[in-house]
Amino acid sequence: MATQIDVLANLQIVDQSLRAKTLAVEEGQGRVAALEEAVQAQSAAAASAREELTAVSARQQDLETRLSANETKLKDRRMRLARIRSDKDLGVARREVDLLKEETGTIENELISVLEQVEVVGAKLRGIEEELARLRAAMETEAAELRETVSRLSGEIERDAGSRRSWRGCAPRWRPRPRSCAKRCRASRARSSGSGAYATRWSRASTAICAASTR
Repeated sequence: MATQIDVLANLQIVDQSLRAKTLAVEEGQGRVAALEEAVQAQSAAAASAREELTAVSARQQDLETRLSANETKLKDRRMRLARIRSDKDLGVARREVDLLKEETGTIENELISVLEQVEVVGAKLRGIEEELARLRAAMETEAAELRETVSRLSGEIERDAGSRRSWRGCAPRWRPRPRSCAKRCRASRARSSGSGAYATRWSRASTAICAASTR
């Protein structure tokens, strides 16, 4: 029969094995959870960058439309200049051309700025999407490893738990004697060290008292 020390030693070994395997599963779950949070954050950043790119792209399209319209008007006004004979009308037409040129220049400058924004935001979005793809791949890999770990360790954890229950069932059931009983037993042994029938009777009586008190 296993001694109490043997039982405690084996229980300690089983407990250490259970803790190590449970910790391995929990660490894997923690890594997957952290990657899921990173993927969610990166997805939100990608959505925000797409919205920003959509806005600047729409602004680019609007400016390009206005620029094309102004260039058409400017071409038309220049053609009209060749047909005007009145100095007064010619002055008005030239003023219109000058205003169109000024407006066209403003649109061109703004368009250049917007095109730079489109390039910057597009590059940012590409970087975010690349990182998002990396995180998703890492999460899938980590999740696959976690599934393999859980599949491999679940049976071992169940066996360790069964072993622990078995070893606990082997543990000897003992109860320490009360302090007062221990004192009485020591006193009885001291009295029984004497000689004669009185000492023998006292030893037997004290032993019976001690045994009754431990039940």
